[in-house]
Amino acid sequence: MAQEAGESAVVALAVTRDPEAFAKLYELYAARVQRHIYYLVGNAQEAHDLTSETFLRAWRVIDRYEDRGVSIASWLLKIGHNLAAKHLNKRRPHASLEEAGEYPATDRSSNFVEAVCDVDVARNAVLQLPDIQRQVIVWRFIENMSYDEVAQLLGRPSATIRVIQFRALKRLREILEGQGEAAVPSVDDRVLGRPPVMVNELV
Repeated sequence: MAQEAGESAVVALAVTRDPEAFAKLYELYAARVQRHIYYLVGNAQEAHDLTSETFLRAWRVIDRYEDRGVSIASWLLKIGHNLAAKHLNKRRPHASLEEAGEYPATDRSSNFVEAVCDVDVARNAVLQLPDIQRQVIVWRFIENMSYDEVAQLLGRPSATIRVIQFRALKRLREILEGQGEAAVPSVDDRVLGRPPVMVNELV
């Protein structure tokens, strides 16, 4: 995702450890980061705490950020993702990420993603997915990232991301059909009722 000119100016200042510029980045992306983490950990309080930690860590290393095809938003999401993954490993030390198998790399199943109107139903279904599938679904359909962007963030080939998505959508259909639902909706900011951390907690 290319950064817009206004955002690039803010990022350029933030990289110099300018508190006001970093606060602006927080205002722009805290809710998005928290929403993303929430879908990974499935707990609002934990997502709140991990969002705080994400921006604290980002502040400590912001001077190392360089735009090499990864937007500041993706960079922040990656930090949040790493923290959430470590958190999940501590919570479930024996859980393993599902490896991709040989499945057709197709988007046919994604046509049903916008069909259900109940956000809670979609959220609960997504939270039942294995970790790696949940991550791909969140980045692809909640964050609207391309296969290549998700592949870069997860360090896997784009073709593998397509396979993981296929398996995740297949599993979501099974979950929802078991609940008497037909599909998964697109999800908006209503998934979180708790406001994100305040910027004065960070800098």
